[in-house]
Amino acid sequence: MAQYGVEFLPSNLTVTGGKTEGPAQLIAQRLNEWARQGWELDQIAQIAVTQPPGCLTGLFGQKPVTIDFNCLVFKTKS
Repeated sequence: MAQYGVEFLPSNLTVTGGKTEGPAQLIAQRLNEWARQGWELDQIAQIAVTQPPGCLTGLFGQKPVTIDFNCLVFKTKS
């Protein structure tokens, strides 16, 4: 039976001026670390999390805020 693990990527990963080296290196580092432990990448998923407004801000009409998180999903056979 397969087991799954999930790691969320930092939300501040950005590509500026077409330079993808920073995010690419971070993702490769995380993939290699999991691989050394016997896991393989299953998918890259995006999860939307909706945060309701707080008490006071809700009273003033603030709407819920949705934030998209990217995560790496790994699997291993155990």
